[in-house]
Amino acid sequence: MLIKYFYILLSFITTAILTIGLHELGHALAARFFAIKIQSISLGFGKALFTYQDKKKRIWIIARWPIGGYVKLLNTRIEKVSKAKWPYAFDKRPCGQRIIVLLAGSCANIIFAWLFFIIYFLLGHYYHPPIIDEVRPKSPAEAAGFSASAQILAINKQAITSWEDANIALFKSVNKHFIDIKIKSPTGAIREEKLILNLHNMPKKPSSIWDCLGIKPNIKIKHLYPKQTLISSIKLSFAALLNISNLLFTLVLQIILGNLPISLLIGPFTFFTLNAYAFMQGVSVYSYFIGLFSLSLGIINLLPIPGLDGASIMYTCIEKIRIKPIPIAYEVLFYRLTTIAFWVFVVKLLTNDINFFI
Repeated sequence: MLIKYFYILLSFITTAILTIGLHELGHALAARFFAIKIQSISLGFGKALFTYQDKKKRIWIIARWPIGGYVKLLNTRIEKVSKAKWPYAFDKRPCGQRIIVLLAGSCANIIFAWLFFIIYFLLGHYYHPPIIDEVRPKSPAEAAGFSASAQILAINKQAITSWEDANIALFKSVNKHFIDIKIKSPTGAIREEKLILNLHNMPKKPSSIWDCLGIKPNIKIKHLYPKQTLISSIKLSFAALLNISNLLFTLVLQIILGNLPISLLIGPFTFFTLNAYAFMQGVSVYSYFIGLFSLSLGIINLLPIPGLDGASIMYTCIEKIRIKPIPIAYEVLFYRLTTIAFWVFVVKLLTNDINFFI
């Protein structure tokens, strides 16, 4: 039992370092390249659990709440700085340099996501063929004549070979009212049906997005995807990077528009469970999980939401246009409002976790 908890803790620390840690390292390396003074680098928020000061008087911090991190740079807008140190202050640098520093964190996440995907394809992996396990009574799938053991061949004319492919194709269709699904029945008959897609037609405890169609995926059956060459892995990783990035942008947009129920999103406890599971499944599965999380972190941080890098980039661009920065009081106000909205969102995600585990 103790070994199990040790692995869970180890998986959590490893994931935090390989995603949040590398994100902050990207910011720090870019700041160092432009000779901007780095005051501290923190993995997590809140009370410091561990601190270390290096020879250049940079403070390295591991904080209590590892839900993010930050790199604190010398900034004359938030503290008194002697004029002799102005050349090393972040806010005194050209807008272009500041934008590069702000982009560097997400760029690090995206680059390392690509590298983790390469490892995933190099090692080979198991995948779940898109075979239906159950069809819920009085559902769109039952109305279309779908049955257990049928296999999905294509969604909206896109060939499907795994449930992973099917999930991506379905998520890309969340803004549509109908979805075309080609299936092969247990008897071998192939046909294509148009199903009504209503993501708000979910049971109280949805297990996946397929619940809106009344389909339960069969994840007990696994096939082996063979190891790939380095060249092939690089190509497949680029394709995965583009497909998943497109999917993430689609998901964020549909959540904002209200087309995707928040009840489908996982909360922190479900994430920790999936993280530990992926870690214990081996290097291949864990590499894919880290790549997916790192890419998500990089893209989400580019959103123009106060508190994220995207908002700081937006502020910098506005400053370039109006020749003067946005008043710090407005930035603080936007940040506080976003913080309130963030914790409301977290409470909703925790509710999703409770519904999932109970």
